[in-house]
Amino acid sequence: MGLLERPLLGAPRLYKLNASVHTGSKGALPSLVSTKHLKKLAASGQVEGLDWPYSDFECVDFSCNACLASKAHRLPFPSSSSHAAEPLALVHSDVLSFPEESLSHKRYLVTFIDDFSMLYE
Repeated sequence: MGLLERPLLGAPRLYKLNASVHTGSKGALPSLVSTKHLKKLAASGQVEGLDWPYSDFECVDFSCNACLASKAHRLPFPSSSSHAAEPLALVHSDVLSFPEESLSHKRYLVTFIDDFSMLYE
């Protein structure tokens, strides 16, 4: 069935993927997926076949040259010391565009991150 194998039981929006994550390919993931989150996801056992053999020390200085080059034309947003005091009081959003269409003819990905819980959709 390609990358998408089957929906996971009890989770109508989660699907098992026939794919693996390697450190060298992390730059292809949206910037909101950090090594910390990948390690936590691997440890949770929610993704079958996702192993995380890297130590915290190996991840500290990780940088993706492609990511750095693609963001070279933009300055980072300044850090903020204030955070939302309740869920959905402040939601961050980003739009990613891809040069090639997906199989479903989509070229954009929109992310939403709740500042209070740091959960994203």
